[in-house]
Amino acid sequence: MAIQRSNRSGGPKTAAGKLAVASNALKTGSYSSRAVLPGESEEDFKQLQDQFIKDFLPKNVAESLIVHQLSSLTWKILRLQKLEDAHVLRALHQPIGEGDLYRENLKLPYEYMSLIQDLSPYDDHFFKQNQTFLEYLRRFEDGYGISKDEFYEMPKIHPELYEELVRMASQYAKTDKVDVKPESLIGLKYMTPEGGSIAFIHHAFGVLQKHCEDLVYIHQHLDQIRSAVTNIKEKRLFEAFKDQGIMRAHEDLQRSFYKALNELRRHQTWRHGTIELGQGV
Repeated sequence: MAIQRSNRSGGPKTAAGKLAVASNALKTGSYSSRAVLPGESEEDFKQLQDQFIKDFLPKNVAESLIVHQLSSLTWKILRLQKLEDAHVLRALHQPIGEGDLYRENLKLPYEYMSLIQDLSPYDDHFFKQNQTFLEYLRRFEDGYGISKDEFYEMPKIHPELYEELVRMASQYAKTDKVDVKPESLIGLKYMTPEGGSIAFIHHAFGVLQKHCEDLVYIHQHLDQIRSAVTNIKEKRLFEAFKDQGIMRAHEDLQRSFYKALNELRRHQTWRHGTIELGQGV
């Protein structure tokens, strides 16, 4: 009878293959034989090692080896916790898209997506101030306009709105040296897509007005948006914690740590003459 051959390859045979497999353990560093991975601090690891030596006071080679093992395992546990935190934060901070909202039965125009990425500033004071800005900016739309004297007072009356105007002017002029004085901004020209030119502040006031109107829309639908965003982030958090690879590696490191700690205690107890080394094995 023919013997069925195993489907297992027995591992890589070439030097390149063996090197590739060896680097697999470095992906999270959890099972790597190297305590300090590239990019990590040798000095920090040395400080951790010194603290373990100070705490456990190894007296022979066996105890020194176990203490070194404990410090290496602790270093890997701390590394894995950082990876877990980064994994979760990356999931939570991933931009929310139209598809995410659609799955929560909320249709939001694409133009509003940038406004819902961070909902923390949105409170009653924020929206009240936004309404004040909007009424001020709409004076252009109504044909009344704003006189030069009134515009000169803008930094005092609405400093936040004026700062945004200066930021837009600096970005448009591609310089951080735009004069912040109102009389200088009045002379700045904006080139339209059609090839003409208008006063930059006319263009900027229109953009700022549209932004304020968009925030009014967000305010009107804020409860629905908050609920949808909360659900999206809770689902992402749940998926992040379902990563069994990270959880399994963490449990393996914890088991190895306490196994080594028990072994160290057994050695130290034996050294003090209270038990024989072979007992309890």
